[in-house]
Amino acid sequence: MPDWLITQPIAHRGLHDKKLPENSIGAFKAAARNGYAIELDIHLSRDHRLVVLHDDTTKRLTGNDHKVTESESTDLTNLRLEGTEYYVPLLDDVLDVVAGDTPLLIEVNTGSRADIIGPSILKTLKGYPGEYAIQSFDPRIVGWFHKHAPHIPRGQLSYTFSSHPGLPVTQKLLLRSMLLNIHTRPDFIAYEIGSLPSVPVTFWQSVYKLPLLTWTVRTKADLQKARGLGANVIFERLRV
Repeated sequence: MPDWLITQPIAHRGLHDKKLPENSIGAFKAAARNGYAIELDIHLSRDHRLVVLHDDTTKRLTGNDHKVTESESTDLTNLRLEGTEYYVPLLDDVLDVVAGDTPLLIEVNTGSRADIIGPSILKTLKGYPGEYAIQSFDPRIVGWFHKHAPHIPRGQLSYTFSSHPGLPVTQKLLLRSMLLNIHTRPDFIAYEIGSLPSVPVTFWQSVYKLPLLTWTVRTKADLQKARGLGANVIFERLRV
């Protein structure tokens, strides 16, 4: 485990505000300038480019409704974020701008097959001089990196999944308990701050001595709670 994952606060989707949209080049520059690591989200576009966006569609941030995995990357990068000068970036764009100045925590969103998006990530990151780690809610993606790129730090994202009424109960229990950690062997756990303390987190920390990251820390009370748990923070709209 690199020290930065344990000690350096991580700006959730960059250091964004009313003028700098989330997951924008401006927000990433601001995070690096202030000494924070950067958390960002990626999807795979139809033409197999890694698009930096949290949502499955562009509707919320651009007003144009495109499903990322079904769109060409050029159609997405032509869109502006929240009416600003900033466009929907590719991971290549972020790597060029950050250029190793601060670490990157790359969340691989669900919706793309691990055996397709995994090689694209490795190809894009090849030769990058900076530090980075991978995390995902999808244990199949964490497992893919365990098997094919064990040198890259990888984390299992999880929480209670109470806000996903459409998920079968058995699937919720499997994801909440992180039972597949036995096979995927993550290097760290990233768990929702509001769902802590958690019996599964305590269990996996005791079994594998896994470091804990907490998301998304937005208040001083959450920050104090995270520090009390000995966890690093993925934060937003808060100076830490």
